[in-house]
Amino acid sequence: MDTRFDLEISLLCCSVPVIQKGRNLRIFATIALLIGICFGSQAIHAQDVDSGDLYLVQTVFVDKIGSSLQSSRFRSLLRKKLAGNGFVITNDKEKADAILKGSLSISTEQKWGDRFLMAEVALHLRSKHGEELWYGSYSTGRNLRFRSKDVVQELTDNVAKSLHEAWEGSLNASSDGRVEHVFLVWTPGDTQLVLGSGGPKSEVTEEDLSKLKALGLKGQLKVAHTGIEGSGPSKTRVLIVMHQQLADGAEFSLSGQSPMLIIQMRDTWITEPSPLPFSKSKLRIWPITFNETGFTLDRENSGIQFQFAFKWPKE
Repeated sequence: MDTRFDLEISLLCCSVPVIQKGRNLRIFATIALLIGICFGSQAIHAQDVDSGDLYLVQTVFVDKIGSSLQSSRFRSLLRKKLAGNGFVITNDKEKADAILKGSLSISTEQKWGDRFLMAEVALHLRSKHGEELWYGSYSTGRNLRFRSKDVVQELTDNVAKSLHEAWEGSLNASSDGRVEHVFLVWTPGDTQLVLGSGGPKSEVTEEDLSKLKALGLKGQLKVAHTGIEGSGPSKTRVLIVMHQQLADGAEFSLSGQSPMLIIQMRDTWITEPSPLPFSKSKLRIWPITFNETGFTLDRENSGIQFQFAFKWPKE
């Protein structure tokens, strides 16, 4: 969605020109920060990304975050805040599910005749094997002429809240489970269906080929795209078979069974097994250009789970 809006704000201490949402996150963060510090303190949540396995984390080791007194205080406050948000805090790295570490920067700046206190923190949560599970970057600042919340306290509040919300989001998404998707390009023919060489590695099995043959497919298949997305204990396999660019978009509800076959025939689509009509997990296939096809899977709890495009070769 390319939602755009114009925003013009005039304050005694600063004037903000028109900006467009989505054009530049850093510009927006800077403008919002300047507006906030005119009146005291404002925190900006600049970035927050997490992996699907974040919900598995229960015990956290908070590593040193710099060597200054403020860094030590930040670490101490953060440990308490995370514990208050349901995480178990340990002093032993070996007992932790994940390790949180990063950097904290605090400085004073002279602007518009006043002194401002600026603070920024960037944190990574990684498993003991080094897999990045979550990343967050936050900044805040305040005009020292105004009495306002302690910037270190403010940063810890934002970090703990955002990490907890990301963990809950990951837990909700895990109920959707993982999806393995395999996109196959089919060249129809008169000979027995075979899987051609080349293309990315896949999990196309003899059972998959047998099911496709039973549905009447002949000729050759070639794997064009594969992937496994999502999290959770369950896994669904979706095989998408197409032989040409489609004229109009198509939408398919995922079935509760695996594997699910979605096959483009001459003038119709075959799905096996039949999709659940009330399923909120939707696979959408649509023409991007005359020779490029887009694929999107939108899950009930985890939102967009995968998105890719395939460009058909010139005949």
